[in-house]
Amino acid sequence: MAGARAVHELVARPNAPHRLYSYGALAVAALVFAGFARSYYLRAFLSARLLTPLAHLHGLLMTGWIVLFVTQARLIARRHVALHRRLGVLGAALAAMIVIVGSLTVAAAIHRRFADAGLARCGRIFVEFDGLSLGVFGALVLAAVLGRSRSDLHKRLMLCATVALLPPAIGRIAEQLVPAGGWNLLIAAAATVTFALVCAAADTLRNGRVHPAMAWGTAAVIAANLLTQLAQAGD
Repeated sequence: MAGARAVHELVARPNAPHRLYSYGALAVAALVFAGFARSYYLRAFLSARLLTPLAHLHGLLMTGWIVLFVTQARLIARRHVALHRRLGVLGAALAAMIVIVGSLTVAAAIHRRFADAGLARCGRIFVEFDGLSLGVFGALVLAAVLGRSRSDLHKRLMLCATVALLPPAIGRIAEQLVPAGGWNLLIAAAATVTFALVCAAADTLRNGRVHPAMAWGTAAVIAANLLTQLAQAGD
């Protein structure tokens, strides 16, 4: 009851929409840092595994997106709309680079681990390695950029796009917390879907209705994770 009351109080406040996206952005940033702390951010202290230049570039681009996403949410919360729009140009270019470099990173990982795999199997492994979530991210960002004149649509699609990137980070957290049993992939999908649904529920409570952009964005995140689970179950 106390948790439900807290959510109601949050969405009832005048600045609740801005707080929702600011808090959502910070939560995503925290999950990404926690998930990649051992293998990337704190690897100099916790891991001796070498990273390829492509993996480094992928990590830098993804970090840049998360930092930019948090910054953009805070700029809107503080009503710095002009600066938000100027940085949006950088965001669009960065998102395109993330999709390209991310796809190349996944392809390189597939080549290293499954050098003899045929085209069909490589396609399925690409989905298994969260390549589909990367595609959903790119599609939602593109839709958000095309609809940037409508702030209600733009901000919801951007939030859903960033949530779509969560499975690899959450999967690594789950792998550390539950090292045995191989549940990390299922946990990552379930947690990502739950995160998206919580954002959609909070947004709906605040607005009194389901916004179409949030509905489509959340549906895309759910579909990507379900299809990824089906591909992984096929092994």
